[in-house]
Amino acid sequence: FERARLRNPTGHNGYVTQIAEHIPLLNEGLAALHRYRHYDLAAERAEARTLTAMLSKDGAITKVAEMVPGLNLVAAAVHEMQGNEEEAARAFDLLRNWRQVGSA
Repeated sequence: FERARLRNPTGHNGYVTQIAEHIPLLNEGLAALHRYRHYDLAAERAEARTLTAMLSKDGAITKVAEMVPGLNLVAAAVHEMQGNEEEAARAFDLLRNWRQVGSA
């Protein structure tokens, strides 16, 4: 029974659950469920993929927007409005961002 419990695809570390954690809004519900059941590591994993986290100043969607010509100006303006001056300067310098990606 122990092996079946550990390999449960819908358990807190199951592959079905981890796929569902990539779906916006559903992952926020799963993060709350993980927190409720005291699966802190699974909750942190799910919270890292929430829409709020992806749109934060260092989020994945924000980073992509900083790399696209034109959108980088929008990202810089949003950073500036939120008082993130260092991130605004980073978003405004498109060529430096491209160099950083190219050297990684």
